[in-house]
Amino acid sequence: MVMKEFTVEGLKKLRKEMKGRTCPILKLEGRGFGVKAYPSGVLSFYYTYKDGDKKRFMTLGVWEDEISLQEAREKATDARKKRRLGTDPIEVRKATKLEEARMKTEEATAKTVNSLIKEFLKEHCSKLKDEGAEYKRFLIKEVSPLWGDRKVDSITDEDVKALVKGIMNRPPRLTPVMANRALAYISRMFNYAIYDACPCMLKTKVNPAYRLKKPGGKEKERERVLSEKEISHLWGKLIDPKPTPPLIMSDGMKRALLLTLVTGQRPGEVIGTHRDEIDGHWLTIPGDMTDGKGGIIRGRSKTGITHKVYLTDLALELIGDGQGYIFPSPHDAEKPICEKAMGHACRYNIEGLSNGKVRKRRKSQLKQAEAKGLNRLGMAKWTPHDLRRTVATMLGEMGYEDQFIDMVQNHAKPGMAKIYVKARYLNKRKELLEGWEAKLREIINVPSAPTAKPTTPANVIPITRKAA
Repeated sequence: MVMKEFTVEGLKKLRKEMKGRTCPILKLEGRGFGVKAYPSGVLSFYYTYKDGDKKRFMTLGVWEDEISLQEAREKATDARKKRRLGTDPIEVRKATKLEEARMKTEEATAKTVNSLIKEFLKEHCSKLKDEGAEYKRFLIKEVSPLWGDRKVDSITDEDVKALVKGIMNRPPRLTPVMANRALAYISRMFNYAIYDACPCMLKTKVNPAYRLKKPGGKEKERERVLSEKEISHLWGKLIDPKPTPPLIMSDGMKRALLLTLVTGQRPGEVIGTHRDEIDGHWLTIPGDMTDGKGGIIRGRSKTGITHKVYLTDLALELIGDGQGYIFPSPHDAEKPICEKAMGHACRYNIEGLSNGKVRKRRKSQLKQAEAKGLNRLGMAKWTPHDLRRTVATMLGEMGYEDQFIDMVQNHAKPGMAKIYVKARYLNKRKELLEGWEAKLREIINVPSAPTAKPTTPANVIPITRKAA
């Protein structure tokens, strides 16, 4: 049955006319657009067309409940255009629905940032020397609370900018460096999601941290070198059993800092020293090894190459006779003190404690006013790594060649030398460190150790100055 152009009033009238009828009827406006009226009063729009010898009906929606008259007419016009282009509107709609269902399924199963963090830490960071301790701390503390429940694909460059900007706006000291590290960690995690994860976790395959500028700008290289006067002052503070004001660090930490100054090695390699690595006057810092299964067992040496350090008499005095780890953690004797604890100890004793740290240390009878901002070491700011730089600088001033200083400090060899020059120069290493000990004893006014030394407990710092 053909009707004139449908109107809202005409449809309402049709609905009333259907009352009392037993069968639905079809009303056609023209050009395939029509309405199917049911005895219940429901009016359903449709578009009809011929596909070869077969007549097809495409449902457009129920009037008022799902679609308006104008919307139904627009849908019919759109279907008519598809027919002119040679496509079947019903098949197109089926394909569209299947694609929408697929996308919904993908969205439901898409990985969240928390799941990416978990996989990244397990598959990538666990293979790093420190098992990705910094990655783990940053991602769990900074990223997970903000993005954890969001889909990986939903993170944009604006989200990354907002996160690192929040770090930049914090009051602590190292926020520019921290913000730069944050950007690097985020970028590496998303690179893993794109190139290493299987399947790929980012459909766009675009890293949201890509090409973002470092928020903290270019970082300045540290140039701090302690003077002879500062070395003498520091040594006196660290060996004094009752300094005034008292230092906020353990005897083990004091010995570790002094041993870093005596050997010139990396603070992390010093703090992790184990008795099994010491043979007489030589300390062997293990490098990387293969596990026999194609994997690599990471050693303590930063360069991945086994490194031998000559231990002078002063170094052996600081090491003592303790077994296991020379500087065991106060929380777990089966592990060494954390490398970062060395930096914290220096900062607390130079710049003072934060309010939070003061509250935690009330039981040790520290007055809040006294602890906050008190420079207990009485020195300008320095870090444990500055001790290593100080040793290298003074060895250079003493006339030793750079290549042997680098060898003593286990710096990576430049160019082709790292491939072809395998000489270890152990005698030269011994010469440099004995020469540095003689210079150091002169600076701190400590005489050479006697030939026969009494046994020293591991937790005692025995070095004393000569009487004035």
